[in-house]
Amino acid sequence: MDTLAAILSLVTPGAYMASIDLKHAYYTIPIADEQRKFLKFVWNEQLYEFCVLPMGLTSSPRIFTKVMKPVLATLRQKGHINSGFIDDFYFQGQEFSDCAVNVSDSVRLFISLGLHVHPDKCVLIPSQELLILGFLINSLLMIVKLPLEKKVKLRDLCLQALRGNKLTIQFVASVIGTLISALPGVEFGRLHYRNLERDKINALARNNGNYRSFMHLSEAAKQELQWWTTHVMHSSRRLRHPVISYIFQTDASDLGWGVTCTTIPQLQSQGLWTSEQRTLHINVRELGEAPNSLSFPKGAFERKPPANKHHAIWDVQTVLAYLKTFTPNSGLSLKELSHKLTMLLALVTIQRKQTLIHLNINNGCMIQSDVQFVFVLDKHIKQSRPNYSVPPVIVPRYNLDSDVFPYLCLEAYLEKTKHLRQSVNLLVATIKPHRAIGSQILARWIKIVLAGWY
Repeated sequence: MDTLAAILSLVTPGAYMASIDLKHAYYTIPIADEQRKFLKFVWNEQLYEFCVLPMGLTSSPRIFTKVMKPVLATLRQKGHINSGFIDDFYFQGQEFSDCAVNVSDSVRLFISLGLHVHPDKCVLIPSQELLILGFLINSLLMIVKLPLEKKVKLRDLCLQALRGNKLTIQFVASVIGTLISALPGVEFGRLHYRNLERDKINALARNNGNYRSFMHLSEAAKQELQWWTTHVMHSSRRLRHPVISYIFQTDASDLGWGVTCTTIPQLQSQGLWTSEQRTLHINVRELGEAPNSLSFPKGAFERKPPANKHHAIWDVQTVLAYLKTFTPNSGLSLKELSHKLTMLLALVTIQRKQTLIHLNINNGCMIQSDVQFVFVLDKHIKQSRPNYSVPPVIVPRYNLDSDVFPYLCLEAYLEKTKHLRQSVNLLVATIKPHRAIGSQILARWIKIVLAGWY
């Protein structure tokens, strides 16, 4: 059956929405005479049997959903957009008139089939904000969020859990269930309930599965609850739909297979089964069609080759000419020397900023000779993988102008930071305490140098 996720996948920017709720939906589905004997019960010493689909039967939701599938399919054949979750139905149109016609046709069809439209629970006038399945959908802002009363209830429940010293496992489980039910309308909510779940599982293990036992929350779980109390009142979740570039349709028969691109009809391919493939079941042959379909996008690639990531390349000599103004190395401030060294390392080593921040001056990690500095990486970087040794980072002694000599600049930097640094990482902050810098600071230093010559 469709869920809220199916409805959210249909929402487009600025779309108009409406909903229909059916009254006594299960009771409109009759039970065959020969099956009624399985739905008997006794009340006040009197034997009764259901003549219609009963509430509480585990198969009732599935049965009603299957009954309504052809009804919704009939409406979709007319071009209407809809989705159904048991007796709640969602309707959409890009314009007000489209949605109004969608609702009108749907109501008319429902009534003709003997279904009862609930007048108080329906939203028959198209709107760009709709409450359905307990969530507010706004197509103008393209967000989904909890109604205010649900936000208040959820916040109060989390505060109650935070105030309690000893909580029953059953209460914590109910809190977790409420948080999970709110996830579709809370951005990043999925990141803030795992520790609660872990505490509950451990408590059940200690108490032999007794939900009435008491438990304590860990600090991590309390931080998660605190996050919910802080964020839930102004929370929402953005609706994002991936851009679909190509849609492929495939088919197969006893003779062969075919595949076509519905977005670019000129792109198509087909073939006949080999004598060996003909002996296979048709389902196996259709699965065997997949490799042909996967190789098919080559035509699309040739029609629309990827563009270069970089549209322009700047002249390195311009940067080097600017760095020559940072002289002599011994007379530079720590800030100027740090900016100069960082830019030279980026040019000479051609390494990522993540690699440069992990350069280490400890014995064994930094080896200095007359011709080069060698840095052995002792931490995992992006290129790290099993059975692969990341090559060392080398700063050679190039025969360059001494003003932009990376080797000499590195020597001067090590000397200047020898009594200041609070880290074994090569690059440290220019202000106290002189600890290791992160990749964002390193990137900012490079941008400062580039902005200086540009």
